[in-house]
Amino acid sequence: MTKVSGNLIYGIYNQNAWLKSGLAFLLGYSMGGVYVRVYELKECEMKRDMDLIRDLLLFVESEPGFDGNHGFVPNVPSEVGSTHSTKEISYHLDLLMKEGFLSGMPRLAKTPIISGLTWKGHEFLDDIRDPSIWDKTKERAKGLTSIGLAFIWEVAKAEIRTRLKLP
Repeated sequence: MTKVSGNLIYGIYNQNAWLKSGLAFLLGYSMGGVYVRVYELKECEMKRDMDLIRDLLLFVESEPGFDGNHGFVPNVPSEVGSTHSTKEISYHLDLLMKEGFLSGMPRLAKTPIISGLTWKGHEFLDDIRDPSIWDKTKERAKGLTSIGLAFIWEVAKAEIRTRLKLP
């Protein structure tokens, strides 16, 4: 999976200026022009890390500031307690937002602004919270080279049903 990232450059765009597509994001109007953020784009490879996804959901749930009423940019990775890079954490936070597990604003800079877990995020986290359920879920999916989040969720639900001796 390819994701675009880059270095932030500030500038002023006026009606006669030419900016290449995908390099500018609108910030607001000013006398004589529009302020924009311009990025030098470059590609970087990112792969989903299901353990990181779980850790991020647990982190957002545990922090009282992520109450759904305020937006925060986690000072990653130190706040998250992760050894992953800021780019990896930002990428995964962005994925979680796009899939409806987190609420907030998509990233305009390095990291998205997070306000909290959504109902869907709480539901998923409740199914994978227990470390033994999570370990068994990962063990069952171990032989596969790639696995989607929806499938991980279904495996976790099956583990819960097994533990509760449900069909």
